[in-house]
Amino acid sequence: HDDVVTFNVGADAASHTADLKFSGPYALTITNCGDLTGLAITGSVEVKNPWGFLPAIEFNKKAFYAGASVFYVITALVWTALAVQWWNQLFSLQKVLTTIVWIGVIESVAGWAMLEKWNSGGSLPSVLFLVTTLAFTWKFVAIVEMLIVSPGKGTFEDVSLKGHAALLSFMM
Repeated sequence: HDDVVTFNVGADAASHTADLKFSGPYALTITNCGDLTGLAITGSVEVKNPWGFLPAIEFNKKAFYAGASVFYVITALVWTALAVQWWNQLFSLQKVLTTIVWIGVIESVAGWAMLEKWNSGGSLPSVLFLVTTLAFTWKFVAIVEMLIVSPGKGTFEDVSLKGHAALLSFMM
């Protein structure tokens, strides 16, 4: 079979590598059909796709996070520039929107950097994963809070800004 890689290992075991040319699941099978005793098997399996180390299910997320980063940065800059001009006249709800957009910048840039580093290095960078997850959570809670509190009022209590600071310190 062309899709089977076989190594016969004897007492003089050496390091073996194989380039697998087919996509799909793989099985590593070890058998001892002889009288070989006292054999210890150690090793690791490293899977690198043509595009890098990212699993296929994560690969397209890198482009998504890159696009989201561009969108959030442009939106944050435009929104903040406009908000600063009218800051004294803005409702607290609109000020919270500024925070939400900048949290989106943090989330999308950290998400892209996490996937880029994972793709090139082979392991998930835990700090970037934590930053991405915490930013997503903080943004989600802020949006839900805003949607629950704001209907019909046209304003948003200033207390919620303190609540966001408390939420951020709790998540850290």
